Amino acid sequence: MLAARVGTLKYAIREVAAKAREVEARGKKIINLNIGDPLKFDFQVPTSFVEGVRKHLGKGNYSASEGVGELRSAVAEWEGKKGVAVDAKNIYMSNGVSEAVFGLFGVLLNPGDEIIVPSPVYPIYEAYSRFFGATPVFYDGINPSVEAIQALIGPKTKAIVIINPNNPTGLIYDEGFLRGVTELGPLVIADEIYDLMNFGKCPVNMGKLTSENLVVLNGFSKTFLAPGYRVGYAYFMGADKVEGAFLKYCQSRLCANTPVQWGAIEAIKEGGSWIKPTNKKLEKRRNIAYKGLKKLGLEVEKPEGAFYVFPKLPVSDDKKFVLDLIEREGVVLVHGSGFARAGHFRMVFLPPEEILKEAIEKIGRFMNG
Repeated sequence: MLAARVGTLKYAIREVAAKAREVEARGKKIINLNIGDPLKFDFQVPTSFVEGVRKHLGKGNYSASEGVGELRSAVAEWEGKKGVAVDAKNIYMSNGVSEAVFGLFGVLLNPGDEIIVPSPVYPIYEAYSRFFGATPVFYDGINPSVEAIQALIGPKTKAIVIINPNNPTGLIYDEGFLRGVTELGPLVIADEIYDLMNFGKCPVNMGKLTSENLVVLNGFSKTFLAPGYRVGYAYFMGADKVEGAFLKYCQSRLCANTPVQWGAIEAIKEGGSWIKPTNKKLEKRRNIAYKGLKKLGLEVEKPEGAFYVFPKLPVSDDKKFVLDLIEREGVVLVHGSGFARAGHFRMVFLPPEEILKEAIEKIGRFMNG
């Protein structure tokens, strides 16, 4: 007999891929716009990162559970360049941000607790909270307000989650809103994995606004273009009890990938020369996706960061829309209900311009059919 909590594990982004494989096996051309993996298209892991990992492949030993000391120091310097003063001793390396979320929720949430999360939300925040028996309480992540979040806080509230820039909308939150959230009382968990992927409007890092009751999540999957290397980190500010519990979790799972941690040091030392060219390329593709979807008559917010767009659909059953689109046109999107926001879809704008234009044309043909 399986645990009942298995039923809480849902991840729409990959679930639609099964339908896409089925349709592709029948000979239909597929355009995958469902997964936020830059390496599926014309992006590459920075050479410094690749060579750094290669150079350290012989380091097959366990590292410290908190992470390689030299990398924790390098991350502290990297965050310092953003204006965040965090001590290396408060930084913990993980096997991607997803593992950090799992461990953090595991030590924080009890059955019956509540955690305040945005809608739409990256799916693991809903899935993992339910996995540990807690209830996600949603605020409007497209037009959020401090007052609306404050109204959701109750005796069972354990934390407030901020994803900035937001996945799946690509929206960046204003400093006033972020500062207001830090003053509400509960622990704030800030996912900043896309913080350096932006198009003019730069997100304010939460570690610049407060040094109390804060956990920040970040990593090397997006800005460093290495999602498969699976290295992320969490840093803690003025959250000693949660930090101590998270350390116990880290010790129980031994360590993050040691050679990749050493490679990440080399990538940080290189300085991020690829970031501006990457953002320039993404901005052009953002513009194509945004303008193309608007021309189809869809209501859509203009993404300010990350590499997603999240239009509102004129139909209520967004999952049926997505599955039927795969069947008829071979374009793979993700239904908004998979992000706790029904009546939308998420589309990545990572592909080259001609592929994006083809995909949008097919979406339009499907909608008009």
